[in-house]
Formats: sequence, C-alpha cells, structure tokens
Amino acid sequence: MARLPFEGFRTLASAKKIALPPRAGDRWRFNVFRVERPGGKEHPEKDAVEVAWSDPHSPSFHVPASFRDLVFRAP
Repeated sequence: MARLPFEGFRTLASAKKIALPPRAGDRWRFNVFRVERPGGKEHPEKDAVEVAWSDPHSPSFHVPASFRDLVFRAP
C-alpha cells in the first residue's frame, strides 16, 4: 500500500488527461528508484547503491520502456 499526494500531480501538464484522484482500474506507467551514497559529497560514487523496482539496464533511469503499469484498485 502506498499513499500519494494526488494534489501535487495537478500542476503537471499531463494532469489534464488523467483522473485525479485515479479511479479503480486506471493504469499509470511507474517505476521507483532508490539511491544511497554512503561516501557523501566527498566520494559520491564510493559504495553507492542504485536500485530500481524495474531495472532500466542503463546508466540512466530515464528509460520509459522499463516502467511498469501501476494499477489502482478500489479502497
């Protein structure tokens, strides 16, 4: 279960094309990324951890093909 602040999505240009809040059955393309940099600003790449829900298989996470459907269900 996740809680999303749907009001924050209203400023996006694509918000005019979607229902906010989403309805049961709506699908959004979605991915989640986590980046940890234990080396801090001095050594950002040292022991860095970069993980994704759906691996983009690329140095960049901007790979739309790696996004998956997030399907909304009725509460």
